[in-house]
Amino acid sequence: MRRPNDPEPAAAAVPAGPVDPAGLTEVTALARFLRALTRVLDAHAGWYEVFAERDPQGLADCLDGREIPPWDLVEALLHDLATLRGPATAHSATERARWLYRAATAAFDARPGSRAVLRERLAAMAAEGDRARRRQRQLVAAAHAARRQRGDEAAERYAADIAWAWDDWHRASARCAELRARLAPAPDAEEGPAPSAADHAQSQGQAPASAPIPAQSPTPASPPAPEPAFGPIPTPTPTPTPTSGVAEAPATGPASAPPPDAGRAPGGPNAPMGDVPGLANDSRAADPADPSAAGPPAADPAVVGPLAERRVVAGVAARVARLRRAGSSGEAHAVLCESAGWPATRLPLLAGALAAEGLDADVATLLWEVASLSPPRLAAALAALDAAGRERDCRLLLRQGAARPVAEVAQAAGALGASGCRPLVVALLAALVRTRGGAEAARVVADGRAALLAPLLEAAGTVSARHHRDTVHALRMTGAHGLPDIT
Repeated sequence: MRRPNDPEPAAAAVPAGPVDPAGLTEVTALARFLRALTRVLDAHAGWYEVFAERDPQGLADCLDGREIPPWDLVEALLHDLATLRGPATAHSATERARWLYRAATAAFDARPGSRAVLRERLAAMAAEGDRARRRQRQLVAAAHAARRQRGDEAAERYAADIAWAWDDWHRASARCAELRARLAPAPDAEEGPAPSAADHAQSQGQAPASAPIPAQSPTPASPPAPEPAFGPIPTPTPTPTPTSGVAEAPATGPASAPPPDAGRAPGGPNAPMGDVPGLANDSRAADPADPSAAGPPAADPAVVGPLAERRVVAGVAARVARLRRAGSSGEAHAVLCESAGWPATRLPLLAGALAAEGLDADVATLLWEVASLSPPRLAAALAALDAAGRERDCRLLLRQGAARPVAEVAQAAGALGASGCRPLVVALLAALVRTRGGAEAARVVADGRAALLAPLLEAAGTVSARHHRDTVHALRMTGAHGLPDIT
């Protein structure tokens, strides 16, 4: 998915430096694993497609072992695997990836001269984050101005760019935190014996900044809440206000990274280094420890029934309010991230409870986290909000969901259609057409998804006559049949 007005990736900004990861056994093993992983993925869908389009050379360097990829790139490819083969397969592969990744970063960090390289990359990534933050604020301001002058549709054109700019800042902040964590345990000076690989394996490894930057971090750090261009667009302020759809309060936290314990390689010490565990047997049940598997991470299994549900969500909303008042923004964000994984039926209740506490900005944050769930869970969340009559929240989630890779939007639309929610299918595809244009939206009918053709045409027609013409033209170029005559 090509991003409009995309800045140059940070990969070009940082030279490799005196410490070359190529030739390290551990880096070679990680690269072999990634090549095996990408062989089973669809190169024309998901995050793999995004990386290949945005920075093909950087991705090739990672797959060939010339560079250590950032962990969020590895994790995003594993997300593609989960979409393709299911969470159980992805869970097995993730365990192996974590082990290999820890070993690769530890080997790199143990080499003389590595600390200077990490410091250089930290400075470059901090600058990248500053640029992304400035761009985000400029886009939000432009969306405000467009809404005042030309109405909602003009403002909505900024949606995808705002989401990507927020994601760029989000990811850069997480990587900075990880680079600092890698630098912290060792002495400041480069004299004396280099730290051992075992010592560094105890730190949370994050790859150097000189690697391709993915379009989205699947398991991000705790950043400020996203700045949607929709909802009401208030004037941005340093602290979220009860009526704000734009939350600016920073809440940094640790990046998504492999756990600190080194452990043994999954599959035993003699397992082939390029093996992707789980691909030989896709029928296993989802591991309950797998965070991508369905189920409420923070829910009490003993709590059932409508009254108990309301008590649970009211308690969470009250906790978030207390944390905000105490200035513990990072903890509040962590609670919202955890709650996003609850069953979809709780989402409208929690959104209402947060709004009742005057935490409208946190509702936007919650919806942003929900928008990053798997396509079927996103579809379930949209259906739950729609059924509960939370129209504004549903519209916001539709727009956030439309910023995902087109193949995943198509999966969510398919799940909505299968559950009989055709109006939501049309609404989701309309958000896609509005924010991404007809050419990209036409790709939802690829790979045998012809059932989405009629709702896509209907959706394009609800946006504007021009969007409908553009979509029909793009579909005709793909060879789609049954198209209306627009001559």
